[in-house]
Amino acid sequence: MIMPIRILKSLNIESMNKIVDSERFIKTENAILEFVTSNSGSISNWHHHGEYDIFNYIISGIKEFLLGSNDEQVITAKPGDLVHIAPNTIHRESNPSDQPTKYLLIRVGTGQSLFLVDDRSIRSTGG
Repeated sequence: MIMPIRILKSLNIESMNKIVDSERFIKTENAILEFVTSNSGSISNWHHHGEYDIFNYIISGIKEFLLGSNDEQVITAKPGDLVHIAPNTIHRESNPSDQPTKYLLIRVGTGQSLFLVDDRSIRSTGG
């Protein structure tokens, strides 16, 4: 049963790693909220989030969103920025800095929320 009101109390954002425990992770029928830390120098595989709208609110550090077969478009987000990724947008994410990046990740939608994409497919389709 989903609680009508939930609160995440006394979060220690400074010491967070990717959190999947029930105190810092909320999932409902149509939304997922979690606090995430990405390590310095990290880069994800190419992926998309299906029918989900994705929102990243940057708390600290830098996060880059890379688009295109050769990373032609780079969107850089800094603390205080809110980034929206439309459904089915193929991208990858990186932390180019020497510090961890902490952010609030909100996924709104239904179905599977992560689809890995072969980077050779990106190159062959040009996007």
